[in-house]
Amino acid sequence: MDIFESIKSTISNTAKSAAKKSNELVEITKLKMSISNLEMDITRLMGDIGESVYDAYKNGEGTAEDLPDICEQIDIKYADIEESREKLRKLKNVKLCPTCKNEVDPEAVFCSKCGQKF
Repeated sequence: MDIFESIKSTISNTAKSAAKKSNELVEITKLKMSISNLEMDITRLMGDIGESVYDAYKNGEGTAEDLPDICEQIDIKYADIEESREKLRKLKNVKLCPTCKNEVDPEAVFCSKCGQKF
């Protein structure tokens, strides 16, 4: 009877581990989609800047008045991207090299890309 309990425990632990890994993969996918959407928003906002500058030029104006607002929106989206990337690093259990921004194992003593000592 003891062997059956051992098998039951092993199966239960394996199922829990698989469920946890599945949840992590879902969260990683959500974060990657969020980053992608934010990057598309930034591309659109950059286009808005170009259009705004051109319209100001075409109308004989010196500057476009809405540029600071658009730039602030872009800054917010860049901050949101960095926040999502930090969440991804935590889920993937990696740290960021301060020199080259390469993702490395949290136990690493040196960066595998640039050689920075941690």
